[in-house]
Amino acid sequence: MMNNKHRFQKSPGPLKALYNLTGGLCLAAMPLEGMALSVEDFNFNGYGRSGIGNSSEGGKQETFTAVGVPYKYRLGNENDTFVELGLGGKVFEDDTSKFYLQSLVAYSIAQETDWEASEPALRELNVRGEGVLPFAPEASLWVGKRYYKRHDIHMTDFYYLGMQGPGAGAENFDLGFAKFSAAWMRNTQTYEYYRTKKCAIDMKNAKEASIAFDVLDFRLEDIELNQNGKLTAALQYSTGNVSDGLGEVFLNQYGVKTVTASDVCNESCEENICKKETKDSTGRAITKTYSKSDLEKSGFMLSFIHNQSEFLGGSNQLILQYAKDSGSAWGFGTNGLGYANLDALETNKLYRFIDTGVIKLGNSIEMQYVAGFSKLYFKKQTEKKDQDWITFGIRPVFFWDNTMSTALELGYDKVKKSVVHKDDNGKPTDFKNSNLTKITLAQQWSAGTGYWARPQIRVFGTYAKWNKDSKGKIGGTPFADKTKGWTYGAQGEIWW
Repeated sequence: MMNNKHRFQKSPGPLKALYNLTGGLCLAAMPLEGMALSVEDFNFNGYGRSGIGNSSEGGKQETFTAVGVPYKYRLGNENDTFVELGLGGKVFEDDTSKFYLQSLVAYSIAQETDWEASEPALRELNVRGEGVLPFAPEASLWVGKRYYKRHDIHMTDFYYLGMQGPGAGAENFDLGFAKFSAAWMRNTQTYEYYRTKKCAIDMKNAKEASIAFDVLDFRLEDIELNQNGKLTAALQYSTGNVSDGLGEVFLNQYGVKTVTASDVCNESCEENICKKETKDSTGRAITKTYSKSDLEKSGFMLSFIHNQSEFLGGSNQLILQYAKDSGSAWGFGTNGLGYANLDALETNKLYRFIDTGVIKLGNSIEMQYVAGFSKLYFKKQTEKKDQDWITFGIRPVFFWDNTMSTALELGYDKVKKSVVHKDDNGKPTDFKNSNLTKITLAQQWSAGTGYWARPQIRVFGTYAKWNKDSKGKIGGTPFADKTKGWTYGAQGEIWW
């Protein structure tokens, strides 16, 4: 991937926050005794996209995503305005050490009208020091909010290793055969719970709590395996960090208020827990009970990423991943961050294989491709079925001249047992597959040639088709009773 390429996850939008942030950074950067700073020490970087589009069945442009996966083939399949604005650079330097500051704010809106207010999200604010360890002058120390050594697939915007958030670490220790880095990061999730089973059954008096999930990240990078081939090995160990005062909590297992109970709990919602397990007419327990040890259950994710440069005029990445317990908590979107929510306690393990890259097919064609298989296992006591995710996609781009190009993106996703049919009490009765094929043709005008050339202006048409079992779950309201549809529009994209 290119160093100047930025693609970021969604967050909230205006420039006022950047203005305020910039002012603060400028004050922080005022020359003090021992400092030698200049405007050249700072850099302004970011990413942005925005556009307009319609759906064939009327209304604004909708997007097409297979049921059960959080990512989609994105060309001509995005309907938001999103921007990230970063400012940072060197703030101190002497004969032995350097210090850097990096900041970044993000905005996201639905691009539906003129004035769309949005609060900014502060995604990065960190300080990094180089040359501060006499025994390892090549290494750095850092602390703060950061995008940390993330790996993604641009065509689907999928961060298969996506460490971000508050943290601290030491990186780039030269071991001879590899560079070693270690970090401590945090991913906090907020959820609703109930103090008694009766409250959970009636779904009354919900309370809110946050669980901090700590992640220890260890990396070995730049391990030379073959000519022009290097390996990255990454291990993330995650565990919940729960307050001792939280105690035992309860959830309504199916999110259904009206049930037929064979063992009725007659206690009030404010009183202590039911002595008997309350069940519905089919014999299922209505509530889930979580103890402190449940919420603090640990897990891990292990990744091996082989990058082959000078591969058919481009590069190729081969990714093998295995995650266990809380390490698999994001399901098919597992990225190393640990738990996503309490539903994550149902996952058991995940295997993932991905092959992706960008190559040249002659003087005028470049292409990105991805092929992947993931297997997600759930714990036996849950009512969910193990799932497979198969994905395949290509995006060849033909360059007519130094500015104009034509792109064709074809993407296919199949997710086994991801479409769940339930009865009136919320009990799963059947599990079906979700299949989606999506194709986009786009005419593009870019700042130069090359797959990564940006800024880029494009007009596009997108067609998608999905199976009957996915009807009503893909394409939003305009396609609720359809199994195919198309959208069209225009989009601008930039990173710098």
